[in-house]
Amino acid sequence: MPENEIANLLSIEFLETKGKLDMLRKILVIGMLFIVSNVHASGYLINLGDGITINKIHAHNGGGVTLWVDGSKLSNPDGCHNMNKVHLPSSTAGIATQTSIVLSAYMAGKKIGMWSTKCDVIPFWGGTVKYPIVTEIWITE
Repeated sequence: MPENEIANLLSIEFLETKGKLDMLRKILVIGMLFIVSNVHASGYLINLGDGITINKIHAHNGGGVTLWVDGSKLSNPDGCHNMNKVHLPSSTAGIATQTSIVLSAYMAGKKIGMWSTKCDVIPFWGGTVKYPIVTEIWITE
């Protein structure tokens, strides 16, 4: 077989293989985007009808509020590192109302329910430990 024919065959096989690899790369990228988009699962930290007791409250000078709770009773929809504290960031719409609900529940000995949207480091403590970020809160009992 002449060298030109061999070179042509190799280049055609290379292009066909390259096309398959390009398609495989595209499928992998789309798959990874799907996985990454579902990393922040969000969800109830405790069943809707149930509640959890607030053990301590820390009001941060930046306006956020951290609650100490019994993390063993919470679900972990976002895969946070630690569930014994949950954080209501100052950037949450309605933070003043949520803070009032937290204080009312704490003072009355009532339980609360919470919805988490992600995990993050609480600015006051820093480090790398991520806690649930709560954007919805209610009194259950």
